[in-house]
Amino acid sequence: MFNFLPVVLVFASSLGLSFTAPQKPLPVGREFKVIISVATGNRTTLGTDAVLSYDPRILTAVKIIPGKIYPLYPQNLQDIDNTHGKLTLSGTVGFNKPKTANGVLAEVSFRSKKEGQTVLSFNWLPNATNDSNIVPDFGGLDLLTAKPADALLTFRKPSFLEKVLIKIQWFFSFEYLQF
Repeated sequence: MFNFLPVVLVFASSLGLSFTAPQKPLPVGREFKVIISVATGNRTTLGTDAVLSYDPRILTAVKIIPGKIYPLYPQNLQDIDNTHGKLTLSGTVGFNKPKTANGVLAEVSFRSKKEGQTVLSFNWLPNATNDSNIVPDFGGLDLLTAKPADALLTFRKPSFLEKVLIKIQWFFSFEYLQF
């Protein structure tokens, strides 16, 4: 709802992970989506892991919406930790045959808490297995050879009309109902 802001595409390379994130400053309190994309070119993979870091004083991750590139997005490999500003998700082929993966790995909904700027980044270190990685079908642990580009997000004070729209959006999201 109300997701009509322009976005900027940040590509790490033809092989890698990237963000599609809002380019213009967003009003505080507004929920928005960040798209996480994966590109493996013609390389076949067993899966992709994305581990993101963000400032939990400025952002709250609301939900992860898995993509459709991989057949499986195991729930036990998805986690939102708004205390430490860390989000993890994975897509995998499971017991299916390896595949190329080019497109949306997942969408993540966030909400800003206060004005300012923050960086959304992929956690990545060479040869690490507990970070963001693209797992090839053979010949190594990770196809990523460099840290994917960060996304800079900016938040501003909302206008009166934006405050009203944010409250309406919140009301119709039913987040206040704890089932």
